[in-house]
Amino acid sequence: MQQQFEGYLFLHNIAKPKNIGTIIRNAAAFNLTKVFMIGKQGQNKKKFQIAEGFSFFGNHGTFDQMNFHLFNNLKEAKEYFVQNNIYVCGVEIGEGSQNIITNPFKGNTVFFLGNEGTGLIPEHKVICDQFVYIPQYTQKTASLNVGVASGIIFHHFALWAGFQEQKVEGEKFLDPEKQKQEKERKKQEMIEYGKELKKQKLEQQKIQQQSLIQVFIQQQYYCYYYYLKKIQNQGKYNITFDINQTFFLYFIFVYNNNDFQQNSKRFKK
Repeated sequence: MQQQFEGYLFLHNIAKPKNIGTIIRNAAAFNLTKVFMIGKQGQNKKKFQIAEGFSFFGNHGTFDQMNFHLFNNLKEAKEYFVQNNIYVCGVEIGEGSQNIITNPFKGNTVFFLGNEGTGLIPEHKVICDQFVYIPQYTQKTASLNVGVASGIIFHHFALWAGFQEQKVEGEKFLDPEKQKQEKERKKQEMIEYGKELKKQKLEQQKIQQQSLIQVFIQQQYYCYYYYLKKIQNQGKYNITFDINQTFFLYFIFVYNNNDFQQNSKRFKK
């Protein structure tokens, strides 16, 4: 049976890597289908580049199970959500926020969780269509950890949306055979990633070597050019030369003239 609604995660401005990993894991467990983030070069980034740019400590392999979509800024994100009929639900305690128990959802929803210390700041709140909070029953703590809160919020949405419960395999919700296949897939992905990094490194080394050769030739060429100018001015030789002739003569005389080599050393200094 095809599910009617979809849930998403907007991961932005979370300070602690462990919380990020926990939130990703919760999103995977409660069937949120995509993770939206803000990052440089936005949609042009590949998944392995996202992994390099952000810390997902504590995700327990769920990073590989999730789809990621990066935006360049909040404005771009909001435009995407509007175009795709996705409600932005901010998780925040405050005036106008609705109790999560009442299931105040309206349709496809992306959840925007606030920073552990500051919560959602004004520029975050302005893109939200609604806000929800988790009720507490004592005043012993001001709020829940953002990772813990995400699990409760996502679970309520999964119940409201009618997501189908995953069957238990042994004492887990993961099929051992699928787990084995996933490990093999991840292994191959890391091999390909290693090849890609090696290729990039070799290309960078090649560019650096070419650059060094060009700089060396250019320096030596100008040394010889000014050497010829010097001997011409001293009246040792009555010669005329152009750039092409100078470049050719450089290769003939560069290692056979003490005066030139001394001028070359002074030029480098």
